[in-house]
Amino acid sequence: MFLLKIVRYLRGTVTFSILGGFSERFLNICNRLGIPIWGLTPTDNGYSGTTFRKNYKKMRPIAKKSRVKMRVAKKGGFPYLCFKYRKRWGLFLGFFLAIVLVLFLSTRVWNISVIGCNYEVEQRIISQLDELGLTVGVAVKDLDVETLEKHLLVKNNELAWVSVNVGFCEINVEVSERVKVPEQLDPEDKVANIIADCDGQIKYMEIYNGQPMVKLNDTVLKGEIIISGIMEDKHLNERRVYARAIVIARVYEEIS
Repeated sequence: MFLLKIVRYLRGTVTFSILGGFSERFLNICNRLGIPIWGLTPTDNGYSGTTFRKNYKKMRPIAKKSRVKMRVAKKGGFPYLCFKYRKRWGLFLGFFLAIVLVLFLSTRVWNISVIGCNYEVEQRIISQLDELGLTVGVAVKDLDVETLEKHLLVKNNELAWVSVNVGFCEINVEVSERVKVPEQLDPEDKVANIIADCDGQIKYMEIYNGQPMVKLNDTVLKGEIIISGIMEDKHLNERRVYARAIVIARVYEEIS
């Protein structure tokens, strides 16, 4: 419906009334010739309706043939607006220049944002992008996204991956920092257990040292011992070690 209103406005419309004569014959001929008329309402002396600007001129011979009189009640739409201000060429020039300016500005980058890192790394990445030619006002078509991503990865060892996303007049740089591998802690003179950090169901275990206290698919609670640092052999002899293992569990979280 909204699109139809735009089409009618661009083509121009005429609201008219027909008086006397054979009004029904006039309407039937218009319908047969494919001349659209909408908003048709009966009046005391005939009918009133609306049609396109060009169709109104075609209806005059039909009105003469049907012996009806046509009267214009209202004109509207873009063509009549242009005719009204036809002598004000500066207005049309300004409108044209505004469109050209908007189209030109839409091809440029006006906002650059970095997501997924702290403020210090964000400022460093923006500075590096500036060195690589990605600044506010640069043409979007001149950007080489793959080259930018590769250079940022080379310049920043702490980044695991970089994704440069081009939007409407906007560049979003999404980064992910590397997870530092923790130092290996396996002192021979200490004993330690591996405990559950949260509630979950054990789905995988790879034990390097220690005694498993649970099995696969077992449910554990937070703080429960998964791998014990006290190992027993078949003769019930104990040996205390620093437990080491990879344990993966399925956990449930609610985020709001």
